[in-house]
Amino acid sequence: MPLQGDYFARMFTFFQLDFERCTNSSSPNSTVCKSLDDIEQWMSTNKVTLAFINQYFDFQSYGDEIKPYVDDSVFFELEKATKKSINVYLQRNMAVLKDDMIQYGQSKSNEYYTVENKEPYQDDFGASNSVYASMYFRVDRKFEI
Repeated sequence: MPLQGDYFARMFTFFQLDFERCTNSSSPNSTVCKSLDDIEQWMSTNKVTLAFINQYFDFQSYGDEIKPYVDDSVFFELEKATKKSINVYLQRNMAVLKDDMIQYGQSKSNEYYTVENKEPYQDDFGASNSVYASMYFRVDRKFEI
């Protein structure tokens, strides 16, 4: 199912990635969690980083204009009493190229996606909730040509 819509659309789909507190289970062969003190100690010295492949249009590179790169600009410093969240907007772009030596109106279209807009926010109820951080991947309604 593709990412589409927004909060007010009839069809709204997004991808959610949560970083949540470990919980012990009574089932056999289940994960055994560290103590809450150990988890909080780890959180005080580490952060959660999401690296993804972003793209850009390179005006200097004829024939191979769409270039990928590793974007590591989304990260959280976790806190025990705060839930951190971010909306990551995927923007659809289209490059219409008219680069032939002899031009008769022909063109070539390249479609690619970028992440240009990221909106972080936080809530002060992390201690009562099991989720420390959430990332929501949504479609950006803005379209670039």
